[in-house]
Amino acid sequence: MLVVAGDPELTFYESGKILVKTDDEAAAKSAIDRVYGVLGLTDPVENPAVA
Repeated sequence: MLVVAGDPELTFYESGKILVKTDDEAAAKSAIDRVYGVLGLTDPVENPAVA
């Protein structure tokens, strides 16, 4: 498990799941988009072939 502090806080699990700690859906989506961008991935919701 890797915890990344900030706003919002992200927790990355070995299984590949990511927990975003916020009650703001837009902030959670933005954080996940940044993670996917850093990893060079697209959003699996928009591109199911990546998931």
